[in-house]
Amino acid sequence: MRIKTIFIKIFKILIILILINFSSSKIFTLKDLTSEKRYSISQNSKEFIKKINDNVYIEVYLIGDFPSRIEKLESELKYFLSEIKKINNYFEIKYVNILEENDLKTRNEILYQISEKGISPTTLKIKENNSYTEKMIIPGAIIKYNSKESSVQLLNNNIYQSSNENIEQSIKELEYKFLSALKNIIKIEKKSSIGLILGENINKNDIIGLKELLNNKYKVKEIDIREYEINNKGEPDFEKKIKEFQSNDLIFLINPTEKFEEIDKYLIDQYIMNGGKTFWAIDISNSSMDSLMNKGSFIAHKSRTYNLNDLLFNYGIRINNDIISDLSCAKIPVPVSFIDNKPSWELLPWEYFPVSIPISNHPITSNLNLIKFDFISSIDTVNFSSNIKKTVLLKSSEYSKLNNLPFQINLKQAFSKIKQNEYKNRPKNLAVLLEGTFNSAFKNRYRYKSNNIKFKEKSTENKIFVVSDKDFLINKYYNGNRLPLSLDKYDNIRYGNENFILNSIDYMLEKNNFLNLRNKEIKLRRLNLNKINNNKTLWQFFNIIPPIIIIIILLTVKFLIRKRKYENF
Repeated sequence: MRIKTIFIKIFKILIILILINFSSSKIFTLKDLTSEKRYSISQNSKEFIKKINDNVYIEVYLIGDFPSRIEKLESELKYFLSEIKKINNYFEIKYVNILEENDLKTRNEILYQISEKGISPTTLKIKENNSYTEKMIIPGAIIKYNSKESSVQLLNNNIYQSSNENIEQSIKELEYKFLSALKNIIKIEKKSSIGLILGENINKNDIIGLKELLNNKYKVKEIDIREYEINNKGEPDFEKKIKEFQSNDLIFLINPTEKFEEIDKYLIDQYIMNGGKTFWAIDISNSSMDSLMNKGSFIAHKSRTYNLNDLLFNYGIRINNDIISDLSCAKIPVPVSFIDNKPSWELLPWEYFPVSIPISNHPITSNLNLIKFDFISSIDTVNFSSNIKKTVLLKSSEYSKLNNLPFQINLKQAFSKIKQNEYKNRPKNLAVLLEGTFNSAFKNRYRYKSNNIKFKEKSTENKIFVVSDKDFLINKYYNGNRLPLSLDKYDNIRYGNENFILNSIDYMLEKNNFLNLRNKEIKLRRLNLNKINNNKTLWQFFNIIPPIIIIIILLTVKFLIRKRKYENF
């Protein structure tokens, strides 16, 4: 009877365990207890992922035997993708180890193909005992949806950050990068519209890279500010031109060197008054690398008046007639010697190509890589209205100085010995964001009358972005091939220019929920390596001896219990 009772109890326990196991396989819950919600996908991202109603294929190339710091990125990536799969079963995740391909030719062809898609293989230096070995990794993924593809570069390479900081930032940005790539190829939301007003010296081929960058997320079209349709009275249709402007959510003004007439300025002003966002990229000087490389020197002077100073001043900005020299700068090739009349080139720092370190926690610049500019001028903010908030997003370094126009720029300056005491001016403003309600520059001036379109004296809440350089928007070429906007053709460094442009647009168009994903805070709980090294023996003792002692105590207690239980038998 007693044996039967025992069997019944065992059977009940087995039934309960089976039911628990079955229920847990059908009902899965996960509670993110971390303070920063590092294991949670944002609600906006979940809603976007849920709306996808066709197959999405993700090929991940970050797989293999890696050092511990890369393994951390790999494990976080796998967890993130598994969470996406739980949200929407249309996602198919595949891990591909390209480096396992035995045929060298095939492997190199695959590596070339993915590099063309924007994924750069990286070589790691791994310390083993007292020597270093190199290991290639491919920190990227390709997302495929119908006939479209988008690449994700998983590992950041910010020049001013350590390898651990880059990996930490890469983990933070996983959700941002994948959602950004998905939004590039899956159009669920309506695209915002962006207009481009080009200066007369800007060739349409010069902005192919910018248009490709913007076309991934926005509808882009060029606007000829001087082109009007003729109305039934045989006059320029001013009302239709204003409506053309207002059909855009944001307008770029890229280096308008020809003089703007009052009617042109009025169109821009009323566009702003009616809520239109503007991105101003203006070069004050005529400076260019082409002039320098062809002639060896040139006189940098102010470009022809573009007649927009009064507009900018009215909104709270003044671009100064100068060029900044900065010891925090990029490099250019300079001929250092000649062999058989052929120059031998060397990369030397070029102080007129400032490299700005984004130190602001503003959503536009937070966690960005370095930003590179060419022959940029300083910007002053004007306290013209208390209704306008002025945010300086980028500055030169503390070791910079101003060169008032006109002055000579000579290639030989690259060889000059730096006198550091000449560069101890305060940092200069390079990019400024204006936010608030703006007063019309035509408030007390002549207005162009229209029966259907009312003049507005004051804007609603609006944003204006100003940077005193147009070159960071212009294509660069190397051996006839167009380069990405972020890639420096001389030293092959990839700067943060593209992300800076996109972040600025996202912020002005109030796509902050998506932009904030980039600034998601994740705390990596690292071990204190100093304590580990200093107390290595102690920790080894606690990891080995106490468990053995506990096991001995438990066995002894069990033996004593059994002995006491059966000693009367």
